[in-house]
Amino acid sequence: MGQPTVAAPGVNILSVRTPNGSVNAEACGSAELPACLNERPQDVPYYVPLQGTSMASPQVAGAVAVIQSAAKAQLGRYLLPDEVKAVLQSSATPMGAKDEFYDWPCGTPPFPDCGQPLGPMTQQPYQAWHAGAGMVDVARAVDQVIALAAPAPKKHKKPKKGKPPKPRRR
Repeated sequence: MGQPTVAAPGVNILSVRTPNGSVNAEACGSAELPACLNERPQDVPYYVPLQGTSMASPQVAGAVAVIQSAAKAQLGRYLLPDEVKAVLQSSATPMGAKDEFYDWPCGTPPFPDCGQPLGPMTQQPYQAWHAGAGMVDVARAVDQVIALAAPAPKKHKKPKKGKPPKPRRR
């Protein structure tokens, strides 16, 4: 079974749609209610909240673009794919929540209260196979790229045994 590398926002992402496309205004019925409450009537034909990997993947692609832009500016080169993956994973915010029911309609009968188990939920903290290294943190990733560009601390050479150090001339 594959394991996710990182997690990214992918629920209730306001996405574009065509007015006569297959994703219609009723798509809001599958989104969490709060995402559908503040719609401006003029936006309803063109935007709809969606969820899933199709919404999370562009978030990661955008993060990679920002990381690569920082790398080019700070290092003078783009990172290799394995370097990008390492930066994304090492800068991710660990997902410390438990595997419980947090999504709408939690707390609405007949569903359990938020933070309670539903179905096969384990009530244990998320494992790497749930959320990879954690939630993408673009700011922390850029900070890591900047740190890569920092010069290494200078090492002072130790004088060889038996010889005094040479005096410095001014």
